[in-house]
Amino acid sequence: MTINGRNLQMTYNQLVDDRSALDQSLTLLPRLKRFQGYRIEKLLKSWKKLRCEERTTICKQDNHGPTPQVRNRLIT
Repeated sequence: MTINGRNLQMTYNQLVDDRSALDQSLTLLPRLKRFQGYRIEKLLKSWKKLRCEERTTICKQDNHGPTPQVRNRLIT
């Protein structure tokens, strides 16, 4: 009987630990999303600051060059 009681107590403690870990992850998730959004917004702003020619050069270096129509719009 003691063994069963001990097993039940360990299971209960494990459930409490799992629940507190879940609570922590749920409270961290919004902060993580805000941080990721901040990083993406910052990258977009820095990308927009580059001149069109620089952006085209970067795209070509990454082997993801823009289509000719997009390239013409960027340069003009």
